Amino acid sequence: MNEDLDTLTTVSQQFPQSRFNDGKADKQGRVWIGTMGFENPQTRSLDANQGMLYKMTKDTLISPKVEVAPVNISNGLCWNKANNKMYYIDSPTRKVVEYDFDEEKGDISNPRIAVDITKFPYVTGNPDGMTIDQDDNLWIALYYGGSVIKANPRNGQLLQVRKLRLMAVERRWNSVVPIPARDVTSVIWGGPNLDILFVTTSRFHLSDTERKMYPAAGSVFAVTNLNQKGLVPNFADLVNSVRRANLIAEIILNTNELFAPTVSNEVVSYAPVSSNTNNNPQTRTVERADVRNFLDDNAEHDKEFSRSSPMLTMWFSLATVSLACLVQGIMSTEFDGPSIIQVSDPVTMGESPVWDRRLGKLLFVDIHKGRVMAYDFEKKTTDIAAEFPGHDLTPIILYKNSPNVLVAGLGRNLAKIALYNKLADPEILHTVQHDKPKNRFNDGKADSRGRVWIGTIGDEPSRGKLDLNAAALFKFTKGNVTNPTVMIPKVSVSNGIAWNQDGTELYYIDTPSEEIVKYDYYSESGNIANKTVVFSTKGKGLGYPDGMTIDEDGNLWVALYAGGSVIQINPSNRTLIRRIPIPAQFTTSVAWGGPNLDVLFVTTARRYLTPEELQGQPGAGSLYAITGLGTRGLPDFEADV
Repeated sequence: MNEDLDTLTTVSQQFPQSRFNDGKADKQGRVWIGTMGFENPQTRSLDANQGMLYKMTKDTLISPKVEVAPVNISNGLCWNKANNKMYYIDSPTRKVVEYDFDEEKGDISNPRIAVDITKFPYVTGNPDGMTIDQDDNLWIALYYGGSVIKANPRNGQLLQVRKLRLMAVERRWNSVVPIPARDVTSVIWGGPNLDILFVTTSRFHLSDTERKMYPAAGSVFAVTNLNQKGLVPNFADLVNSVRRANLIAEIILNTNELFAPTVSNEVVSYAPVSSNTNNNPQTRTVERADVRNFLDDNAEHDKEFSRSSPMLTMWFSLATVSLACLVQGIMSTEFDGPSIIQVSDPVTMGESPVWDRRLGKLLFVDIHKGRVMAYDFEKKTTDIAAEFPGHDLTPIILYKNSPNVLVAGLGRNLAKIALYNKLADPEILHTVQHDKPKNRFNDGKADSRGRVWIGTIGDEPSRGKLDLNAAALFKFTKGNVTNPTVMIPKVSVSNGIAWNQDGTELYYIDTPSEEIVKYDYYSESGNIANKTVVFSTKGKGLGYPDGMTIDEDGNLWVALYAGGSVIQINPSNRTLIRRIPIPAQFTTSVAWGGPNLDVLFVTTARRYLTPEELQGQPGAGSLYAITGLGTRGLPDFEADV
């Protein structure tokens, strides 16, 4: 045994390949700590039902009591402010269980489900580490979900992380806090005021490609400006002679990160993260402060150290199931990751975002209200730029000959519509698919020659019901406005379309196919050929590909309908670069905007959501803006028909 380890007890002799995974102390100093079954590092398969949650006291160290068994992966654990409830996570169940807690006896009883993450389809990943705030709301790390969620255990609903007004117009609604790492492992409140949420992450199971996608994976992140505080942590009290136990602020057992280089007898103290000027919630890695040797028997030294570093994170070496204390240093790097801002109030069915550089506005539609919405980038306001009640309106395309006119789909009609002119009727250019009166246009764009590529969708009477193979992708030109060319027949939901920078490739999505396809594109003639699949979401649990755009590096950005996220794809090697969670299940489309085309705008929908689903995603239907992506888009072409 390593001489730096002070072994207190060993458990689960019947499962020799199991190990400790997560645990904390209660107010009486009892240690609640759980194990997990063996996880094959090659196949990622888990020996199920080989974990247990133990309770350890000074008197039961030799034979600690099993409180919950069997479990799969014993994880998040916390108590409420009144200390009469305990919350617990067995990760594969995707549920948080609430127990009645007897503080004096340390007994738990009456288990019931407090939060069921399976009820929120836009939330991906499994619940991992967990903490609680002063309002008794839970903060849960999502392993393989790249985020942290906030939940109300009293009603089982997810909560907004914050609603913030800047200049009375900008709002932030989030029930999901994105973290720039796929595998988010645990959370803890820290800082002098316990108002910083520290988040641990892992890179252990990432491939080389995934490590390039998440370069900061494995770092500790600090989320500030959440307008919330945690509870004062409890101290373990197992062996009086082990002074380290009296310094534990809260145990974080970083799942799967068991092989980090050991820095014996060292602890990292975290300097408070400086506040940003706009008070938006920020996620950054913490900086490494001076490392001290805190295992000094001098009590005055301990007092001094506590004053300078009120929150200490201790790392435990638990490669076996022996309870042992070993403090390690943590290296971290500064990360300036994406920020997601809700910039409009919700609409019913947001779609077809397009940046109008002439107006300095991001235009998008509320399809079934027949409205063009306009978000003013400088003023941070949104208004109705055009409205056609009784019509389904989508898509909208910039018109070459006038900044106040758009080419648009009105039902099955291709039309020109005026902005900010209530007296102007739409000019109908052509109507398609007379034999399918319940079809409508759905998505489209102009190419570099001003030709309009616009597709339809089959009848959709209700959620999940669709007339398949009844739609098509059309091409309109100046010379054939009344006789458009069917470029792709037998489509179900014609959606995202984009061209590469040199105009030699066209990318296209028919949503139910769950595929993003590429065609060779001939700009001179406007013809396409040689269809190939560059990415498929089938079997990946990502959702359905919807709207799409492209960046200056040639990577595709795709909204995932029913997937609550946007993904970035490299079509050249057919790989997923990254996934960004959006706090709305129905993510519909994406477009680059802002003066530098470096803001990714995302439209979402709330149609078909149940009242219960809307409680968990109140911002559904809103326009979101993602900044800090490290790339930019290409200018949209204008229609010339």
